[in-house]
Amino acid sequence: MNALRRALFALGVAGILGGALMAAAIATSGHTNLKGLVAAVSLLVAWSFLGTGLYLWDRRPDNLTGPLMVALAFSWVLAGLSSSNTPGVYITGTLLQGLPFAILTHLLFAFPSGRLQSKWDRRFVGLGYLVTTVAPAIGIVFFDPAVSDDCPECPENPLLIWNNQDAYDVGSTISSVLAGIVLGALIWHLGRRIRASGDPVERVRDAPVW
Repeated sequence: MNALRRALFALGVAGILGGALMAAAIATSGHTNLKGLVAAVSLLVAWSFLGTGLYLWDRRPDNLTGPLMVALAFSWVLAGLSSSNTPGVYITGTLLQGLPFAILTHLLFAFPSGRLQSKWDRRFVGLGYLVTTVAPAIGIVFFDPAVSDDCPECPENPLLIWNNQDAYDVGSTISSVLAGIVLGALIWHLGRRIRASGDPVERVRDAPVW
């Protein structure tokens, strides 16, 4: 077994264990509805991206699609920790809930090579990461689950500085608008690729993406 395969094996084991911990957090959550269904779907998403990503990474190590899929799997596991009853774990998962969608956007912009081809692609992907990492970190300091309609049964927020629902709502609205811009750019990008693709082989290859 070469060095790459040993590393991929280790990532696979870590992903399986991480998924199991995520499922346990969901199954024992005091604030998650339909816990069994959520745990099963979350495992399906995480482990399917993990397995496919590791396979692609092994078969085509120069293509970044595999690493991006593996990163998405691990980010999904971390986001699932928002179901935890432990305040620190809960807030970590809450902060990272949007990250899988930023990585998915990156993956779709960069398909099939895994590399972004234009400066505008890089800008929109960067905006996606900004919206799903920096924006939540700013807004979370205003979020008090105990008085919020979003999750009154959630654990306390250890990062709370000032309970201000209006400030939190304004930040969420701005983040939603920016996320909408990224989504619109992604739809335009994919539509442009459909129009530009005249090769039947490419269309078959791209079908799972659509």
